[in-house]
Amino acid sequence: MKWEYKIIKHQTKGISGGSEMIKDLEREMNDLGAEGWELNRAVSPQVDHDVHREVILFFKRPLEI
Repeated sequence: MKWEYKIIKHQTKGISGGSEMIKDLEREMNDLGAEGWELNRAVSPQVDHDVHREVILFFKRPLEI
């Protein structure tokens, strides 16, 4: 099976990311799921004073040939 991939980077707001950011991210992830995208991995590589300031989401779905 062949795959296609999508990478999305989100900046967090506030110390814990904020509830509005979480709602926006949840809405976007549900929209991607409806399009057939599946979350494959999430990482938070950037740390500023032990606070993660971004999250990178990796999605994949079967490539339609």
